[in-house]
Amino acid sequence: MQISVETISGLLRKLIDEISTEGQRVVLVGYSMGARIALHMALNSDKIKGTVIISGSPGLKQESNRKIRQAIDKSRAKLLISHGLHNFIETWYSTKLRSSLREHPHFDRVLQSRTQHDHVESLAKVLNDSSVAKQRSLLG
Repeated sequence: MQISVETISGLLRKLIDEISTEGQRVVLVGYSMGARIALHMALNSDKIKGTVIISGSPGLKQESNRKIRQAIDKSRAKLLISHGLHNFIETWYSTKLRSSLREHPHFDRVLQSRTQHDHVESLAKVLNDSSVAKQRSLLG
């Protein structure tokens, strides 16, 4: 099964349908991939009252941008498998974009907890399958 944003969105919509009461609506909060999932959910469910989207993309409209991003995400997935999770995470958090995260007083604890995952191939699959390049653009 492909682990796409659309697939995850659909599964979470079903969960909300199952656990919510009649007429109950929810507000979703999502960051990054979670924001992309929340966008898809909001557009496809009347159970969503609102969303808080943080650093989420509605998708890439231009095919050339999609191809570039797909190549980047494939490369990241290969790097994860070939160099291991610890090196991947160190590289991920070493970018200027994430410098404020590194300054957080609990960053080392968060970093250590993220390196405890022992299914690197599964993580690489999620990274590849849920790429914004594979996501249906919500821009029309």
